[in-house]
Amino acid sequence: MPRKPNKLLRLLLPLGIFLILLPVPIAVLVNTLGGAKKQPDQTTPDQTPADQTGQAADQASQPPTEQGLSQEQAPATQPDAPAEQAQAEPPAAQPEQGPPPTQLAPGAFTVEGFRDDPLATDFDMLGELQLGSASKMRVEFSHLGAGIKAIRLADELESVKADREAKDGAVAPEQHVLVQGQVAGRGAMLVPFCALGVEINGNLVPMVIGPGEAPAWRQVSRDRPGVFEAFLLDAEGNRAVRVERAYSITPGGYDLRVRQRVENLTGQTLDIRWRQFGPIELFADTGYGGDKRRMRFGYLFDAEADPTRQWVDATDYLWDRSRFKGKKAAENFPNARVWPNDRSIERGYEMVWTAMTNRYFGAILHPIIDPAQPNPDKVFRAVERIDYVPLPDTGDMVFALTSPAGRLAPGAALGYDMGLYTGPLSKEVIREDPMLDALGVPGVVVYNFGSMCAFCTFSWLTGPLLALLRFLHAITFDWALAIILLVVCVRSVLHPITRWSQLRMLVFGKQMQGMAPKQKAIQEKYKDDKQRLQQEMAKLWREEGISPAGFLGCLPMFLQSPVWIALYAMLYFTIDLRHEPAFFGVFQKLTGNAWSFLADLAEPDHAIYFGANGPKIPLFGTISGINILPLLLGVVFYIQQKYLTPPTTAAMTPEQESQQKMMKVMMVVMFPLIMYAAPSGLALYFITNSTLGILESRWIRSHAEKSGRLEPANLKKQPKKGGFMARLKEMAEQQQRNQAERGTSPKRQPRMPKDSGPNPRRFKQR
Repeated sequence: MPRKPNKLLRLLLPLGIFLILLPVPIAVLVNTLGGAKKQPDQTTPDQTPADQTGQAADQASQPPTEQGLSQEQAPATQPDAPAEQAQAEPPAAQPEQGPPPTQLAPGAFTVEGFRDDPLATDFDMLGELQLGSASKMRVEFSHLGAGIKAIRLADELESVKADREAKDGAVAPEQHVLVQGQVAGRGAMLVPFCALGVEINGNLVPMVIGPGEAPAWRQVSRDRPGVFEAFLLDAEGNRAVRVERAYSITPGGYDLRVRQRVENLTGQTLDIRWRQFGPIELFADTGYGGDKRRMRFGYLFDAEADPTRQWVDATDYLWDRSRFKGKKAAENFPNARVWPNDRSIERGYEMVWTAMTNRYFGAILHPIIDPAQPNPDKVFRAVERIDYVPLPDTGDMVFALTSPAGRLAPGAALGYDMGLYTGPLSKEVIREDPMLDALGVPGVVVYNFGSMCAFCTFSWLTGPLLALLRFLHAITFDWALAIILLVVCVRSVLHPITRWSQLRMLVFGKQMQGMAPKQKAIQEKYKDDKQRLQQEMAKLWREEGISPAGFLGCLPMFLQSPVWIALYAMLYFTIDLRHEPAFFGVFQKLTGNAWSFLADLAEPDHAIYFGANGPKIPLFGTISGINILPLLLGVVFYIQQKYLTPPTTAAMTPEQESQQKMMKVMMVVMFPLIMYAAPSGLALYFITNSTLGILESRWIRSHAEKSGRLEPANLKKQPKKGGFMARLKEMAEQQQRNQAERGTSPKRQPRMPKDSGPNPRRFKQR
């Protein structure tokens, strides 16, 4: 006699699998459709068209949202400025027609201009762009405020093709990843680390560019690249203040150190504040997952919470780029101030570092300390306030930094030293620098989708999973094989739970299937007596040895979901997979690099690659190629449905048939569509996991049938006592017996009349 279909199991099991795997891909797809943004145009040369320079002095007081940020009028924020000026006040620039007036008001200062000085117009670069060189980056400098024109990474290339070309020789600088670069808009420019000026005795003296567009900064000497100086003149034209900025790259690292000194050359004490730009936001991520740019802070707790003042935390801040867009920006940051903010003030946090990141790279601003010193002061003393400054027409954003107020005695100097890590988001790479490790900078690396899915990523599991993945790669020397073996390892560890869960579901479904005729007869017989119907149904369940705890068989399946979601997030964010081919690059070797299939596990498989000029499809945007792995994933899901869902029978109700069809569409069509533009490493993970899931379920079912566990005589066999699930089942059975003895359910218990005496729950002894 053919076995009757298990209708309950074929509905619950696919639904459970789908619910486990669906939330994160949907969140990623939403971000892809709504948050993706093209990489901003970042200029590396000093482009200073006439219409972008020489803004009139009477425009200098307007906020940047109204006039833009002129290239010589970078904004500077007043810590106590009113709301209408909080975006930042651009320093005044002199008119184009000539040098500034020679007469200044008593006590006023102006920046000195360096005309016809080659050291003021031709800056030398730091570092080099060579694979495997001692320098991990190359820094170009801008004549605007001695800021950073561009920081490019030597060992990180923009594309797989550039990676291959760089191994054969040097490639164009534009092929190296740009982590910091000046951004130009209409009539404005944002320059990272641009020196905005010095506030002296309450008056801001701009230092972006000198009078008549003459450079305000010059390189100290040709043999000292990265070291710049500028001077402020008093009303008599004498040099009153000297400012020096000295950039240096840590050997073999990604950290750029900036030593800054403001020296008083006068005979009087000056009250000063230092103003400058910090890092600019990184280029936007495109493609699957959307824009993953974020802003973060590392901070110390107050002395009561942490008496040692050494523990650096960052868990309270994981801000998506959307916080700084449109009306949300004004609501989230009323005065354009991002630090200190309401939360940090309320909880007594003190900032240690601030970061701007995207999917794979970060720009992290931090203090400079001596990690060998016991209990070093980790508070970022050089920065008192941080404001965000947007470029009006492009939306690009930079942080503006304001120092605490300081008193500068005659002949003395104040320092505003800081460092900028610009490199890959890898805890191992960051920890190579003892100072960054001591400052807790590795905490900037999180494998978390943020936003609506932040709570369900289970980041605490990603560290062990990544360590296991790297261990498997050290054995196989191939990341694709490591991903496959990782899924095998995880499924093997979870197999006892999976086996327990599916076996209980099989037994429970078989019991319900065998009891269905008796259940239907009781329902027909006592359809008009609900109390008797419930009693008879409870009696039938006891006679058949069926417990409501059988429903708990699907619980372990949901308990496994944190592992799979954490694995998904880890594979998406880990930089280890970037530009790494699958299966030793066999498809590229066989075709002489002519076939891009699985050439980069961090990108779609690109079986047929169209490039950036591919067709545009509504809701999906530009299709860069035909990807095979998502289609294969659909085939795997179809096989899974054919295996787990038997053919429709006459015994199924129309509602059940509708549910079955809906599940087929959701699993076989919808999920592969969501994953179509996903990185091929993630597609390999899903294909491997689903394939192993099918084989595992088939083995469990076969083993249960061969062992006779599904035979009618063995269906009443009770599980061993003492386990957690056995105790749950015992509790459910006891509750069922209690209800049968009372003759009614707890929800239908008669209520005590109001005059039947005091309610013991409300009684209070007086």
